[in-house]
Order: sequence, then structure tokens, then C-alpha cells
Amino acid sequence: MALEGSGVMVMLSLSLHTLNERRGITPGSPPHRVRQAVFHRANSMLYRPGDRTGTLYDIAFGTVRTYHMMSDGRRQISGFYFAGDVFGLEPQPRHRLFAETVEECAIRPFDQRTEVAGAEALYALAQADLGRLGDHLMLLGHANALARISRFMLDLDSRQGRDGLVTLGMPRADIADFLGLTIETVSRVFTRLSEMRLIARDTARSIELLDRDGLAALCD
Repeated sequence: MALEGSGVMVMLSLSLHTLNERRGITPGSPPHRVRQAVFHRANSMLYRPGDRTGTLYDIAFGTVRTYHMMSDGRRQISGFYFAGDVFGLEPQPRHRLFAETVEECAIRPFDQRTEVAGAEALYALAQADLGRLGDHLMLLGHANALARISRFMLDLDSRQGRDGLVTLGMPRADIADFLGLTIETVSRVFTRLSEMRLIARDTARSIELLDRDGLAALCD
């Protein structure tokens, strides 16, 4: 497919099979098959509403957001995808969402019809997406911003599996649009969590979770 806004395309030889096998998703191609990953610059559009479905995308590295635009022009981010995640599965022949890179990414596209081995693999993909949707609804169900961001940090920690070190590839505006908050509120809550010694900034793009139990208590 055409890569809008990517600017450059660097073909990288990276294995999809190993990542998906670990997550219980087995494509139809043999284990030794190596797919090509395409490099995308930050804020590159991968697909938009009305584009045909049928292509799935496996992330080698980087972060992708999916979102829809409300009638009043506001953006609602529906999900973030990280290395090892597969996205792009929708039940209709046309996409309903936008998919866009948050940062520089390497992504392996593959054909859902020819490279996914049957209903079981598609069910596993759908189940993963439904799980993420449920997590998102749970986040939005929290009444206060402190609880939403605490749960968001714990969810990222669980998905990234880096033992308490969470990478934030997305800007504060993305977090706000995902959690239904303002950028100012997101910034205030991060400051508050730092003052409570529940989190600490490790680098410009990563945060250390100092007290997971303390964060979980804020979600109750």
C-alpha cells in the first residue's frame, strides 16, 4: 500500500513468527519465513476510514495509535500498540479508524487472508483487541484523573514487560485524548504522582514505577 507521509522506506529483515508465536498467534507461513519491515517516520498515516481492510500490521519497534474523529472535531484515541502487537483487524471491509505512527516505527504488513492460519489465529487477534478495548473502557470508567493515569501506567507496565520501567513514546496530548482528559490535567497528575513518590522520571521518555501497590490503591 502507499505510505503517506512516511518520506522514507527502509526494508529491514525481521522475523514476525517469533513475536507472534510468543503471543499465541501463528501465521500461516512456515516458521523460517522472514517478512520485510518498513520504516515509517513519526506521524505517518498507515490507514484511514474508508481504506480497505485485509492487511494486518506487526510492530517491530515503535508506537502506533488508532483513533477516530468526533463530529465536533475532537480526536478520541482508541488504542496504543507497541513492539510485538498486531493491529488492523476490523470486521468490516473498510476501516472505521485512523492508524498513525506516534514515533519512528518499523512495521511488518501481512495479508490477513493468506498469511493467518485459520479461525483460531484470527480469534486470538480479535481476543487481544477486545481485551485492550475492555482495559480502555475500564480506564474511562474511573471517575478521577489520578485513578485513570495510575491505571494507564500499570497497564503500560504490564504490556511492555520492562519490570517497572515504562516507555512513553506518546506525547501528553495523546495520553489526554486516550483518557478523556486535558493536557494540563495529565501534567498535573504526573507531578502529583511524583510528589507522592509513586513514580519517578528515568529519562525524557521513560518513567520508573516506584510503588505499583500504591498506584493500584489509587485505582480502587
